[in-house]
Amino acid sequence: MLLGEIIKAYREANNLSMQEFADRADLTKGYISMIERNNNPRSEKGVTPSLKTYSKCAKAMNMTINDLLRMIDGDEHVIVNDEGVEDLYARIGALHGLTAEDVKAALMFAKQMKK
Repeated sequence: MLLGEIIKAYREANNLSMQEFADRADLTKGYISMIERNNNPRSEKGVTPSLKTYSKCAKAMNMTINDLLRMIDGDEHVIVNDEGVEDLYARIGALHGLTAEDVKAALMFAKQMKK
């Protein structure tokens, strides 16, 4: 599944409007719409959410970012070099008794294994 499909299914299951979900995720309704449709009207291409966006959406759906990322298809792209990513690595690591460096190393290993 793509992030947009997961968000839409969650919203429908929980009877949430796009605006209500956007408010929960601290994102705009327009961006949630773009994610759900997987279409950026400016570029007419798919949307590539940042890891920070995934984190916000996971929180809005009362799940961990790990659980959300497990639901995502392997073909969906994620931007990981956005601001605050070091803090996110640290928070993910803290959940599992790891350091931010451990999380980065695990991600790099997973990327190499995909090749």
